[in-house]
Amino acid sequence: MKLYPAILTESIEIFKQQLDLVRMHPQAPEIHIDVVDGFFANNMTLTPLDLIDLNFDGLEIYLHLMVNEPLDFVFEAISIKERLPIKGVVAQIERMTYQSEYIQEVKRHGWKIGLSLDLHTPLEAIDVNSWDQLDTLQLMSIAAGFQGEAFSPQVLPKVAEAQTYLKSINHELELILDGGIKLDNFEAAQQSGVNAVVVGSGIWASPDPAAALNGFLQKVSP
Repeated sequence: MKLYPAILTESIEIFKQQLDLVRMHPQAPEIHIDVVDGFFANNMTLTPLDLIDLNFDGLEIYLHLMVNEPLDFVFEAISIKERLPIKGVVAQIERMTYQSEYIQEVKRHGWKIGLSLDLHTPLEAIDVNSWDQLDTLQLMSIAAGFQGEAFSPQVLPKVAEAQTYLKSINHELELILDGGIKLDNFEAAQQSGVNAVVVGSGIWASPDPAAALNGFLQKVSP
């Protein structure tokens, strides 16, 4: 199982502090950058354009787009692609008008293609023709847009449903669980059989973020 630390903030100083901590841990070579536009949720973060002068020092990033019309933010990322180490894009499906166009645009630039479903969004929101294009399916175990909410076990049947469907169409992808995962409830995520977890407040809201990150990395080590 893999661990993706997630950074969600509107402060460039906080972003730098959290980025520096992750950079110290070679066992976590990839991170999720949460992008919220103030419309998808009543919250707002930095956007990719704000990050172009930062030193990621070998880290690769996934953009998690919690926005109205993710394709607009994909175009923003394309405009600065030479200045950010983007590996993939994972976008919430709920405010996405052009699902096929989003997938094709991300694919055209060689990035990993991901869709993310909010806690109460069914798998049927994914177009039938989209499934075999996906590299990543992310299932939210909270309401997307914030950090610090409690993990909801309601997501676990959806994880099992996704695993069954992927087996039926003979397609493999990275199945990720995101939201409310803490050291004391990590076992539920692990036992669900997902390939990776995204952790934000489980690290950053801890009294000792460095120790919390180490704790998670120990749990995901083979």
